[in-house]
Amino acid sequence: MPSRLSTEVAPGPTARTAARPRGRGAGAAWLLLSALASSQVAGRAPQESLEPRTGTGTAQGPDRQAEPPVIFRGTVDVVEILIEVAVTDRRGTPILGLGIADFLVEEDGVQVEVVHVESLAGPASQSLAELPMPPATELVRPAPPTPLSPPGHNYLLVLHHLLYESDRSTLGAKSRKFAAVRDLRRWIADGLEAGDCVAVLAYDSRLKPVQDFSDDRATLDRAIRQALMERSRAGRQQAFPGCPSLWPHLPTGGVLRDRTTSISAGLATLAQAAGRIEGRKHLLLFSLGVGLSSGGQAGPGPTDSLSLSQMLNANQITAYTMDLTPPRVRHAMEATLQSLARQTGGRYFGRSIAFSVPLQAIGAQLAGSYRIAFRSRHPAGMTGYRTLEVRATEPSFRVSSPRGYIVREPRAGNR
Repeated sequence: MPSRLSTEVAPGPTARTAARPRGRGAGAAWLLLSALASSQVAGRAPQESLEPRTGTGTAQGPDRQAEPPVIFRGTVDVVEILIEVAVTDRRGTPILGLGIADFLVEEDGVQVEVVHVESLAGPASQSLAELPMPPATELVRPAPPTPLSPPGHNYLLVLHHLLYESDRSTLGAKSRKFAAVRDLRRWIADGLEAGDCVAVLAYDSRLKPVQDFSDDRATLDRAIRQALMERSRAGRQQAFPGCPSLWPHLPTGGVLRDRTTSISAGLATLAQAAGRIEGRKHLLLFSLGVGLSSGGQAGPGPTDSLSLSQMLNANQITAYTMDLTPPRVRHAMEATLQSLARQTGGRYFGRSIAFSVPLQAIGAQLAGSYRIAFRSRHPAGMTGYRTLEVRATEPSFRVSSPRGYIVREPRAGNR
């Protein structure tokens, strides 16, 4: 989770923002300063002073009285954002041993300072005690340190049912769904690493929780078989010790039904609940598209998944989308699955005959994971979605990363 620092700066070389002055005469000074800035941009350097004047004389007259300069002060939020990325070569082999100098991060098209890189598969490249401090001119009130995530990965497994197979794009989805469950059960038995936890959910006409996070293979095997059943009842089996708990953050009963009338709404509700859990989560979505209704009819296009991808990014969720359509069938909704995976730093799998191949590829990608911290300065009170681009300085390396995050209001005590 991002940690937030607050900074109050006086004007000078390091000041990034200035609040509009208030009080008698301040409005005139502000307008005069704005006019000066505009004339400088246009290449006309003004000759007159910005100091406020009193009396009735001219600028060079004897009755001109000097006044103390107006000091502009503003508040800047210094935000330390933590993101997780995966680095592979062109063949998908994970790249290990990278450090701060190996990454470039841009926020809204502007390069920002990377202050920490930690390999999640090995030792940190730089200790937290060695992080560079802000310039001395900035008065920083540090926030409490962000706790590190426990070892292993947290997976959100969602199996999307279509209650009716109505056209060519959905024909064969049921047999593909059985194949997905078969390969998932094998992955649970042989592919889970130490510390990995999996939560199992299904979606037909609403989101149905089946099993909270667990690392017990027998429990997860039963949950996956239960999720396969169409129109199955929600199980809501509790989390196992050593794994986080998702269920306390999800609505129940009629509230959950009313909030999850589409797969997009169901995933958004799941994202909000999972966002309460520390660290990155990995969504394994088996579906024909996030714009489809439970009846298999086409809904909104890729623009519908854009707000959903922002929701996933805001709650630290990477989406890996597995298309249930037969491999040689193209359909309109595959673009929504591609967009969701691309925008969250995940991957779309749409042409695999066996689902064991994507599951192995996901494990290989996560083996090259890094936690990156970069420092960004925002005007106080500014909120909203910020775009991100993370690249490796080595052009042959491929970086999978979230494409944005949301700046939220700072919590009380962090300002």
